[in-house]
Amino acid sequence: MKVPWTPFNLGVFLVVFGGLMFASLARISNYDPIQSFTLTIMIFGVWLALAAFILTPPDKYAPHRTLVFGWGAMLAALGVLLFVGVTQGPALPIVFTILIIIAGIGALGYSLIRAGENDRRPKPPSTGTSNL
Repeated sequence: MKVPWTPFNLGVFLVVFGGLMFASLARISNYDPIQSFTLTIMIFGVWLALAAFILTPPDKYAPHRTLVFGWGAMLAALGVLLFVGVTQGPALPIVFTILIIIAGIGALGYSLIRAGENDRRPKPPSTGTSNL
């Protein structure tokens, strides 16, 4: 399904933000409005990371799936850091180091995938001459 990225993602953000703020202000949840906002950033980041692979880009000029996934992962990590910073301040360094490890594993996986793609590309035929 080809949907316009910007209004669709804005709608997801507003629904999540409005729902969490309503739950916070109506005392349905135990989170205050600041915690609800940090949860919104985290949930929206997870949404972007998933949407990068679920939704098809609307046109050929749309950003690449890897770029959208990367931005979603960064937003989710920022949301986690903000949420832990607001709720459990002393645990922030531990969460930060865990996120660094996860990012490192992701970078290793991405580089190994790219290396595998480079191995499958056809090599140009050799002319037999040297360019010394």
